[in-house]
Amino acid sequence: MEYSTFDLPDGLSFKYVHLLIELINMTDKDVNITYDTLFELLRREKGREELQQLQSSFFEDVVNYLKEKEAIVNKPAEGNLFSDEEKEKTNAQLENVRKIIKELYERRERKLVEMAMFKSRTNSGLINNNNMLPEEKILFDSIVAKLNMFRSGIVMRVIKGLDPFIDSESGKNSQNSNSSLQENKDKSDNAKVEKVNIMVKFTNPVPKFVGKELESYGPFLPEDTANLPRQIAEILIKKGKAEEITMAETSAQQH
Repeated sequence: MEYSTFDLPDGLSFKYVHLLIELINMTDKDVNITYDTLFELLRREKGREELQQLQSSFFEDVVNYLKEKEAIVNKPAEGNLFSDEEKEKTNAQLENVRKIIKELYERRERKLVEMAMFKSRTNSGLINNNNMLPEEKILFDSIVAKLNMFRSGIVMRVIKGLDPFIDSESGKNSQNSNSSLQENKDKSDNAKVEKVNIMVKFTNPVPKFVGKELESYGPFLPEDTANLPRQIAEILIKKGKAEEITMAETSAQQH
């Protein structure tokens, strides 16, 4: 079979046509990380609005590629011109690869943020997360959760004529927070601060709200009492919505 010849567009070589075909047909098992593939992945990510497909082990593969190149740069000198030239070439390539990886990540990061904003604003189930890497899926879910928390705590309350209410600790991972506190404080004192609830009596109406673990509280009317987590109780007291009930007052009410 004979093939007719044709001219490629300026700046496009047969090498990159072949590489593009490989990337289009890529699977998790047959794409090797090279400088050329990284360059082409970045070109595709920059040229298209939607998140592009990467193999699920992309970050691990990039780390292995960098380690291989660094091993060449750090190899003991052999005292010949070709070895020195190879090191210089590899070192320059490493610098370019790091720039490509950073730009590729930031391009994808921006797309993830835009997707998360759309998801939070519309609650749409049309978001396609098939091309998200495992690490990116965690990032996406985290951004959506944070946007939803502030959206419900601020704008959704304001348009109903209610004051904004955000749990100041809701954005923190409770396990990480506890670990950090335990490293800097006495464990017994820390456990006491974290776990003890406070009994409060409401002095003003408080609508239903959500705590940091997405648990629901309220609504509450004046004179209502509740045993609330310390952090939530302190916020309500500070805002003048409730006052703390002492153990003596609690015992008196029971009798």
